[in-house]
Amino acid sequence: MEGRSSFARYVWFFTAINVAIIILLGAINAIFAIDAGSGPAIAAFFVSTAAPAQAFVKDHHRLPTQAERKRLVRWCFVAYLGLTAVWLSLLLILLMAQPGPLLPEQALPESVGMGSIILILLISLAFGLLLAYGLLVLGIKIFSKQAVKALEKQGVIERQENETTESPEKS
Repeated sequence: MEGRSSFARYVWFFTAINVAIIILLGAINAIFAIDAGSGPAIAAFFVSTAAPAQAFVKDHHRLPTQAERKRLVRWCFVAYLGLTAVWLSLLLILLMAQPGPLLPEQALPESVGMGSIILILLISLAFGLLLAYGLLVLGIKIFSKQAVKALEKQGVIERQENETTESPEKS
């Protein structure tokens, strides 16, 4: 099994691609005033998930073992939590910089209190993070298998029968 430091490269790769794509999407949205909904953000998440999975396969010429896949998913999710905290902090700073109240009184019915709004936001955040974790698990598994198939097709590696065995070769 590889040392912990070897996974740092893949996590930084995931983080850098995620940040770059989100900034690019934000710039496109700001320049062209296009509101494409959440579709591009989901595509960006999958691209940033594919990158470390494919890089792992390219470096090791094999699928990650189950333990390696779990560790890669776990550390990418920790990075994603950090990114989420940064994005939410930036959003809050931008909202607080706006003149006037954060939520105009006429925007809320009298029966809905601030506690209800906070609860809805926290439930939405929790659901979104659970969804992100599931997509990370699925994405890393699928994209690493696709990368192995591509390397097999190119003749770089031989066809693998058992995906949980570790190869003695290192690149």
